[in-house]
Amino acid sequence: MELPKGLAGVVVDQTKVSSTKNAVLTYAGYPIKELKDAPFEEVVFLLWHTRLPSADELSEFRKRLVSEMVLPEKNRSIDHQDHL
Repeated sequence: MELPKGLAGVVVDQTKVSSTKNAVLTYAGYPIKELKDAPFEEVVFLLWHTRLPSADELSEFRKRLVSEMVLPEKNRSIDHQDHL
């Protein structure tokens, strides 16, 4: 049996969200090279909503993310003497 070398021509699945057309990786129509410098929250919004947020949406989204960030109680009051 003759098998092809590498993954050229191998289709794992099809998606409408990302593409490698013309050797350019895109997500939701945006080239990854453009997204590499985007703020973390903007990329998360894109991953969740498949579109970039408006300025107001990004501001609200950041507030929502921060409101969900919780530091466990045991880490809030560390006795520095125990860690010297």
